[in-house]
Amino acid sequence: MLQADKCCKDVAAIDVNMGCPKSFSISGGMGAALLAKPELIHDILTTLRNNLEIPVTCKIRLLRSPEDTIELARRIEKMGVSAIAVHGRMTYKRKQKSLLIH
Repeated sequence: MLQADKCCKDVAAIDVNMGCPKSFSISGGMGAALLAKPELIHDILTTLRNNLEIPVTCKIRLLRSPEDTIELARRIEKMGVSAIAVHGRMTYKRKQKSLLIH
């Protein structure tokens, strides 16, 4: 929290990237690994929103089904973030060129 607070003087917003599929992020419990931990997502975003005076946004990836993705996005919306970006690929489709569009 202290690091985020220090950054607030130099940035217009904080973005939490929960979409990074790179192995170093996932193995460290960061990036797309957070998608499997909705309680941790809640704790991170709520803590940031409650303690910072700048907007907090986040990026997620598509989950197993459109319904799961929409449910997570709605949960995140209730946490008060300013914006949610949804990457058009699932985590395991990192190197594929086509996007999944319904």
